[in-house]
Amino acid sequence: MDSEESRQSASWRERRKQQLRDELVQVALKLFTEQGFDTPSVDDIVAGAGVAKGTFYLYFKTKAEIVQASLEHLAGELNNRIGVALEKTSGDAREDLSAAVGAHMAFLQDYPGLADRFLAPDAANPVSPIYERTLRKGMLQGCYREVDAEMAVSALQGMLHGLVSKATKNGGSLQDICELAVDLFGHGVKR
Repeated sequence: MDSEESRQSASWRERRKQQLRDELVQVALKLFTEQGFDTPSVDDIVAGAGVAKGTFYLYFKTKAEIVQASLEHLAGELNNRIGVALEKTSGDAREDLSAAVGAHMAFLQDYPGLADRFLAPDAANPVSPIYERTLRKGMLQGCYREVDAEMAVSALQGMLHGLVSKATKNGGSLQDICELAVDLFGHGVKR
């Protein structure tokens, strides 16, 4: 085998390894979305992927590692969705906030079992920096008054968490939640 064939063979093996790892993550994501992070076992993941348990351990040492890989994948997807939504706005911070919250709610519609993780009002939430930048932009534009942006973002995420929890129990629309949350955040409840 010449060096070109050797490189092509190695390249194919690397692509196949990445595909198999991605497939394990996709199966895990499906199970985590349906059942939460605690319920599915490594056995459930390998059964869903149609591979041996030993294959799982070639890519992940523990279930916690695949949970982390799944969270990273989802955070990337959420950030991409919000980025696309923000590209369509005029640049007004209020419009940006509405677009970001709308994309966030659409993401949660697709991954309902993961709402608690992706609504947590803390810095580990992947949307926290986006909301904080949007709020700071709004302060500069005069749309929002000067406040502690980090605290305001925690309040927004806490409100979203509460509204999504209530809607989930009552069968409410996440689009309605988006509109209510943005309105309450921007105007409060005063007359």
